[in-house]
Amino acid sequence: MVVYEEVSDYLKKKEPLTDKWWREYCDAKDQIYHENLFLVLSERPIAFATDGTSRDSIRVKWKRFSDYQYDKRIAVFVDLCGLDHTDWHQHIKRSRNVLLDYAIDNLQVKPIGED
Repeated sequence: MVVYEEVSDYLKKKEPLTDKWWREYCDAKDQIYHENLFLVLSERPIAFATDGTSRDSIRVKWKRFSDYQYDKRIAVFVDLCGLDHTDWHQHIKRSRNVLLDYAIDNLQVKPIGED
């Protein structure tokens, strides 16, 4: 299962998501969810360091929850800040590829159709 979240920018201030936001997000997820995959669509820019960027979109980034080798949790972020709604779909679609690749490589998930 993928936990899905949205970070809206109702006031249109484009205030970035900071390291503090990331720490609070991790703390909250530790208490609520016991899943490995998180997808966050953000109308606010991502200002904290991430672990990687999609090869298909610079707006799709991912970050591990910790450096502990057995912690397989990651969050995939789609930075939608400043984009027209008609352009969202292409970046969200690319985030799916990042989640699938990670699940196959790290969570022993097999692609559909493989035995």
